Amino acid sequence: MKRKRSKIIEILAYHYNIQGYTEVYMGTKQSCLGEIASQVEFKMRRLLAACILIVAVMPSPAPAQPSQSVPVEFLCGGEYIRGQFFESAHGDPIATLVLVPGWPGNPRDVLGLGALLADLNVNVLMFNPRGLHQSEGTSTFAHTIEDIAESLKWLRQADTRQRFRIDINRIALGGHSYGGGMAMAYAAADPGIRRVISIAGNDLGYFIRRIQSDLPFAEQMRQFMMSTLAPKGPARFDLEADLKELADHQDVYGLKENAGRLSDRSILLIGGWEDEQTTVDDVLLPLYRSLKAAGASDVTFLTYHDDHGFGTVRQQLAADIQQWLISHMPK
Repeated sequence: MKRKRSKIIEILAYHYNIQGYTEVYMGTKQSCLGEIASQVEFKMRRLLAACILIVAVMPSPAPAQPSQSVPVEFLCGGEYIRGQFFESAHGDPIATLVLVPGWPGNPRDVLGLGALLADLNVNVLMFNPRGLHQSEGTSTFAHTIEDIAESLKWLRQADTRQRFRIDINRIALGGHSYGGGMAMAYAAADPGIRRVISIAGNDLGYFIRRIQSDLPFAEQMRQFMMSTLAPKGPARFDLEADLKELADHQDVYGLKENAGRLSDRSILLIGGWEDEQTTVDDVLLPLYRSLKAAGASDVTFLTYHDDHGFGTVRQQLAADIQQWLISHMPK
């Protein structure tokens, strides 16, 4: 019986010491070990010292380095558009994705997706349309459409293709918020864009109609937009002229209005259940239903438990975009 007790105690002591619960082991010693337990303690101390030594001399793994971007620029309407190119980090890219940021732009990335996707073997070009951050000129909706067209032309140039290993048959267009809505509006006018990704993309037709009918919302939006105006903010624009442009051209910028022209594309819609700006209920789900009613057969609709910035799910978001791109590129 004594031998059986000591064996049990030895096993318990070994188990608890390996996990660092010395206080449990010592408490057991005081209550029931006696002379035999002191031998266990001696052996365990030697084992613990050896473990500490092994851990101390093991080299720490090098921290993962995020993918680096290179600044790029191209001309549109005689003005420079500037952005960042994130090159596929591990060989030939799966695809090249153009990403347009949300308002009022970003000088470095779009939700961190440029760096994340480059680590997943996707080339990413992000740029700020004219009038935003380091890009020259004035922001208008028409200018953003033109800037997207020029970014695609720049990607297809021979020197750009060679520099970044771009396959012009494996290009997709996308954006976040304002950029997502503008990417969809551009795709509706350019049948050469076969794959488009809208990350909480704003339907600007819905937006201007709400501005016209909801006075508190209109005032809130005007205050927000003016807070981004240079010189205090990074944007250069004429607010009232831009709102008139939207109101006069809902057929160009409205996404439900463009559902028929988008119905033959591969579309990835992304939303956040906690997003209070581009809501699933008011914007994304009605757009999805309009696309399906127009005959769209390749629409993927992903939702996450997150808000407009997708701050807690970006790794998963990047992985899901990568998988969608893989499944929608030519074999």
